[in-house]
Amino acid sequence: MNKKLLAIGFIIIAILILGFCFYTYNTVKIGNAYFTVPEGYHVVDREYCSNITSETDHMCLVKEVSDDNINNVIEKYNAAKVSENDTLNFSKFSFGEVEVIKSISNKNPNVIHYWFVKDGMTYEAFTWAGDSNSDSLLKNLIHSMKPAIDVF
Repeated sequence: MNKKLLAIGFIIIAILILGFCFYTYNTVKIGNAYFTVPEGYHVVDREYCSNITSETDHMCLVKEVSDDNINNVIEKYNAAKVSENDTLNFSKFSFGEVEVIKSISNKNPNVIHYWFVKDGMTYEAFTWAGDSNSDSLLKNLIHSMKPAIDVF
């Protein structure tokens, strides 16, 4: 009887471990949220961001939220670009309840930065290969967000 219970316990633990590995395989944790990576994309972890990439698209989600005030984050970025003799074109749009601020570099229109606030946290994403798919990729990532529940 004890061997049966031990075997059942081992099987349950193995299933839980495999389920956790599968769940985290397609997700990336940024700040207090998990983002589900769209089909056809994979994650390349870098020091400062998680690069979500496919054969044609690339987007980095910045790992650390540097300030909970979105305007402060944008002002710092804009000041850095001005010091590099670059100007930015800003626009706003919404995905559901989430307002996104987007900047495009005048020096290099493929460099696109995004900022948005969800659940009280400011998130930042950018791409150096911006095209018409960049907004769509960000939309998919925002819609996939789930709060991170840390077990430990």
